[in-house]
Amino acid sequence: MAFIKNVKNVWDMPTCRNVLIAGWLRNFGGIIIPSFLPLFFGRNYPTFKKEYALLNAIQLVICGLTASLGGGILSDKYEKKTYWTKAAICMIGCALSFPLMALCTM
Repeated sequence: MAFIKNVKNVWDMPTCRNVLIAGWLRNFGGIIIPSFLPLFFGRNYPTFKKEYALLNAIQLVICGLTASLGGGILSDKYEKKTYWTKAAICMIGCALSFPLMALCTM
């Protein structure tokens, strides 16, 4: 019962509700890309499956880990200056990843 009460409280506050919806949409998008990108590369570049798998693994391990740790360190360091720090880190990260994703799929 406490869970349902807490969900209702979150849903009643506009900011919390919007953050919850935005987080769900972001996670949904994060699920779609890893699910369909290997299929895209496999159909369009069937002779480069091994290269794609290797580069994708390297990218996830090196770039993903670096981005997660770097974003956490920056947000902890600059959070006290402004509350926009975490939002700015997320927006900059998404803006930087967009050209790379476009380059990979074009």
